[in-house]
Amino acid sequence: MASLFPKPKSPFHWLRYRDLDTGVWKSRSTHLRRDSVTESRRAQKIADEHSRREALVGNLSDGNFAAWVPTFLQDNYANTHSRIRYTAAWSKVSAFLKENGINHPRQFRWDHVGDYLRDRKKQGVKHNTARLEIKAFGTIMREAVRREYCERNPVSDGKIDKDPPKEKRVLTIEELDLIRQHLKTRPSWMLTVFEIQAHLGCRFNECSFSKANVDFKQKRVLLTDSKRKPSDPRKTYSVPLAPTLTKYLRTLFGKQDITVKPLTGDDNTRFNKELDSVCKGASSHSLRVSFVTRCHQAGISEHVAMRLVNHSNSIIHQIYSKLSFVDVVKAVKKLPPPTLSH
Repeated sequence: MASLFPKPKSPFHWLRYRDLDTGVWKSRSTHLRRDSVTESRRAQKIADEHSRREALVGNLSDGNFAAWVPTFLQDNYANTHSRIRYTAAWSKVSAFLKENGINHPRQFRWDHVGDYLRDRKKQGVKHNTARLEIKAFGTIMREAVRREYCERNPVSDGKIDKDPPKEKRVLTIEELDLIRQHLKTRPSWMLTVFEIQAHLGCRFNECSFSKANVDFKQKRVLLTDSKRKPSDPRKTYSVPLAPTLTKYLRTLFGKQDITVKPLTGDDNTRFNKELDSVCKGASSHSLRVSFVTRCHQAGISEHVAMRLVNHSNSIIHQIYSKLSFVDVVKAVKKLPPPTLSH
């Protein structure tokens, strides 16, 4: 509890209190005189208020990050990919917190956000990646507020601007064949992921599915959208199989019951490095962008393309809004003129 005490040669009440940010006991002058009844009452009210706040916070160690964050992440994210993503972000942020002696939510300040971003940049990490990590930490801080370990969430105090993403390159058929030949010399799962992404335009970690998901008679496959919640009716969706992919999967499932093991972020990094070694700037996302681009070039409507990749608005709109001049000329020729005399 906070308390008042006299200090030699000082006419004022001195206050002994615990710093709620660090847990360290401190003392300071109240600048209220001990020989004044009115000022003594005011000084006592200050001490009482400090005691009240201490009681609300409780023992500072109760809210230490290490004591509750791992369990919170484990319990709060049923989706495996989300849990892995948040846990990975927490491992980076927690290392920064330990280096800076920050153990409790009350010790974290908005200034630390900038320090973290600069620290990660020095480590060669891209700004947008560090931004996602600190935003994930913002979720943890929001939970700390809910548990009354702190009174506010500094991460939400300001806006962290996002660097414009680099435009993903579109791979030509010739480049796709070059990558295909290269991956034949690499671990077999990489070629499988490549063929599935190139043919279906799905996300990297959606390439893992079992033989039971494929209907060879109807030539279709049931995919699981990695970004939708389990309760979303579009969590699973069917897409048609092209003859070339059907042939590949028939051969694959003749030897095993699953395309590839559940994929991780590290797998994606390895996969992207292989693609980039053949075609500079190529990545798993390039395969998705290339698929949508081929949809547009084949004359497939935007609505149908959205269905094929399970309604991925941002990618679809970005690509379909970049119609080439030749495409526009062809469209105008089909458009009747706005006049009766022609």
